[in-house]
Amino acid sequence: MTSAYCYTDGLSTSGPGSCDLTSPRNGRATANIYPTTITFGGTFFTADLGVDVFTLQSLPANPNSVIGGSSEAMAMSGLSLDLVTAGNPRPGLLKITWPINGGRPYDGGYNAYLKVGSWFSQDVFDEGLNFCCSILFPVELGQAFSFETSVSEHAYAVFQDGLSGASNSVSATIQFYEADGSTPVRIDEAAIPTSVPEPTCWPVLGIVCIGALVNSCHRRR
Repeated sequence: MTSAYCYTDGLSTSGPGSCDLTSPRNGRATANIYPTTITFGGTFFTADLGVDVFTLQSLPANPNSVIGGSSEAMAMSGLSLDLVTAGNPRPGLLKITWPINGGRPYDGGYNAYLKVGSWFSQDVFDEGLNFCCSILFPVELGQAFSFETSVSEHAYAVFQDGLSGASNSVSATIQFYEADGSTPVRIDEAAIPTSVPEPTCWPVLGIVCIGALVNSCHRRR
């Protein structure tokens, strides 16, 4: 799940991939989305995401003005998966390692988000809140859970900003342990359920089969 938007001097473009615009008066807007990588390491799972944006005001349209044209760029990259821990349901422990290498542009903002099942959910949108590592905290093992993470950057270059830009990347790693706090637990992607007829369909199927059998008997007579 990715999206990017670029605007400069009245020109704009958007879509799921990176964008790069330059106006006739040399305004510039770029939004880059890095490839997402995921690693299933047996007893750990890691997701790496990143984006960067850059904006540059164009030269003033009026030679007597010191204010150039405005530029804007946004980029977002996200990942959502269903994961599962091995074994039967039982108490366990979770450890999260989530270094955030991001910052606010001169004019604009940024965000990093992580959600692990019902046990952890955090938004980071300020340099002073950068998250790194968690202590072990209690969870329920042996069940499927959702994993969601995303990063975004939004930069403006307006009025007399001149230019504005920044990058934002995260590497989110989760590890589960048995209740003893030292025995690691395997993590896998949850299997997609196989579709089966709804229970209300079974009586209908039975009627069809009985009807077919009766017709067959009549033909044999």
